[in-house]
This record gives sequence, structure tokens and C-alpha cells, in this order.
Amino acid sequence: MESSEDTLLYEGKAKKIFTTDHPEVVRVAYKNDTTAFNGEKFEQLEGKGRLNNKISSFFFKQLHQQGLRMGDHVAFLMENHLRYFEIGWAAYRSGLYVTAINYHLTQKEAAYIV
Repeated sequence: MESSEDTLLYEGKAKKIFTTDHPEVVRVAYKNDTTAFNGEKFEQLEGKGRLNNKISSFFFKQLHQQGLRMGDHVAFLMENHLRYFEIGWAAYRSGLYVTAINYHLTQKEAAYIV
């Protein structure tokens, strides 16, 4: 719900960011827009924004419980999977620096990256 006093700071494909009464707090409004094929296909998916937020919040909490804090670095070694986006987005929301490592690399190659 948008207040008439909120000022739009940013609008992207997935969300809008607004000011609030508190100078260090912003309000995020997630959109239900879905696109594919460089925007050629477009749909509204009711509840998409809320679901994306719930998923990334779950992983955000998991990362936080493991002791990771803003500015820390995290590396993901995993196969190509949609879970990467959920975990990666949670890490980005947490202020973590993310390095994705391809699971086809040898142990020595992955260790070099880390």
C-alpha cells in the first residue's frame, strides 16, 4: 500500500523502492510482473513478489544463522539449478559478496577461486 507521502526512489522490473518516515528505512513493493524472452512475453502472476520475498527471506535467515554478515564473502559451488537464484538473491539482499563456482571445475580449480 503506497502512502501519498512516500517518494519513489527506484523502479525496476521486479520492485519499487520508496522512502519512509525513517531516514534509514525504505519500503519495498514487489511487482507481480513476469517476463520471458527479453520482455516479449509478459504476464501478471498474483503473489509472485510476496513469494519471492518469502523464499529469499528464508535463505537470508539461514545465511545469518551461519554467521554471515554484510560485507562478508560467500561462494556457491553447485550445479545449474533454479535454487541458485533464490540463494543468490538472499545473499545479495544480505549485503554479501557472492562468487559462483561451476561444479564442473576440479577441486584444485575451485580452491584457487576461493
